[in-house]
Amino acid sequence: MSVGEGQTVSYLELTFQFLRKVLVVNSAGQHKLDGIVAMKVVISIFDNLPGLIDSALPHLIGMLLAEHKVAIEKQSTPSKYTSMILQALTSAFYNNSVATFAIMEQEGQTAVYFSSLLNFIGKFSLEFELRRVIFGLSSILRTPAASIPPFVIEKLPVITQ
Repeated sequence: MSVGEGQTVSYLELTFQFLRKVLVVNSAGQHKLDGIVAMKVVISIFDNLPGLIDSALPHLIGMLLAEHKVAIEKQSTPSKYTSMILQALTSAFYNNSVATFAIMEQEGQTAVYFSSLLNFIGKFSLEFELRRVIFGLSSILRTPAASIPPFVIEKLPVITQ
């Protein structure tokens, strides 16, 4: 990703700075509407830039995993926001499943994420939500077996139902 004339950071880094600020504001919000919009931006990045943001994946996925951790720890997190975080993480698999698994494993969040996703799966009701989840989970099937964590291999029959 290029750097604009007279700038010292890339457009992608400017986007990350914007997302971080939005998520800080969102943390104080009751309905998490700003966070929902931020997750839509992240999903758009994942869906439209496969192979172009590989160096930024640790930062993006780390940010999403942190949001996910807070969302599942707080009982008051709106279901729609939890849904958007799960969809964004699932879109990360569509973008680069090998790197996404590696980052989740490094963060120790693979089992937490998949358990949360499997518990939430029946709550995805809109067609575009289901499509995102299906495309992301289908991407796991084309991942080399050596790159899939044992927890996920064990859960593949449940995931593919």
